[in-house]
Amino acid sequence: MKARIIGIILMINVLILPIFIPSISWAFEELNKEETLTENKNEGEEELEESEEIEDSKEQETETEIPKDETGETEEIEKPEEETEDLEQEEEGIPQEEESEEIETETMMRAIPSSSNQLSGGNGIYTITTALDTKKAFTIDGGRTNNEANLHLWDNQNVAHQKFEMKYNTQTKTYTIMATHSNKVLDIAGGGNTNGTNVRQYESNGTTSQQWILQDAGNGYFYVIAKGSGLYLDIDCGWAGNGANIQTYEGNGSNAQKFKFTKIPELVEKQLPEGDGIYTIVTALDNKKAFTID
Repeated sequence: MKARIIGIILMINVLILPIFIPSISWAFEELNKEETLTENKNEGEEELEESEEIEDSKEQETETEIPKDETGETEEIEKPEEETEDLEQEEEGIPQEEESEEIETETMMRAIPSSSNQLSGGNGIYTITTALDTKKAFTIDGGRTNNEANLHLWDNQNVAHQKFEMKYNTQTKTYTIMATHSNKVLDIAGGGNTNGTNVRQYESNGTTSQQWILQDAGNGYFYVIAKGSGLYLDIDCGWAGNGANIQTYEGNGSNAQKFKFTKIPELVEKQLPEGDGIYTIVTALDNKKAFTID
């Protein structure tokens, strides 16, 4: 009986196992392939992540790397001019807008205008007073009539050597300023173009040292600018006492450089309707009172 059972088992092994063995082997092969693919995929993802990390680190190094020239030497990185100026202003604590306004004002004061503003009263005889003290007027020292007699300030007494004829020249677009008592014009000593150069009267010679440009300074005042040098008429040290000297100095917008021109009305001669003859002269205060020789 045992022999028969053993024989049957052997027949089963011989007949049935050959049928299932290929299927079992194929299944094992497929499982091995799937495991291999999963492992390869995981390795590929890990390599990709490592590659991206390497590229990111290279980009960061490139951004921070200092450029080099053709010789391999390190070049300096220059910041844009405007950005550099802004940084400097921030460091110094200077507001950018205020500094630009100061630069604009300074540029305006240094530039020589191409033509003069014209006085609303036109040509004529004027007294010239200072914004430092409206009672002080341009005066030729001692009423002298010679060349090089000095110009200074003095109490306005409405005398001849405090009156100046303003005459506009349409060709040069400038003014000459003539002292009425001497018929000599204001002149820069020696044609000087440095701060502190003196101003005096001198006979007219047509040079730019005697040509003046008026520029509106506001509130009825004018700057008086020498065409030859671009310097401004200026009260020395900003002192407005009697005898204060008048010089030329670079424009600074101070009251020491602002002047007012007041026109003196011209006397118009009228003839008496009856012509020449003998008259009595009475006053408007009382027409019964007449001129009498004591």
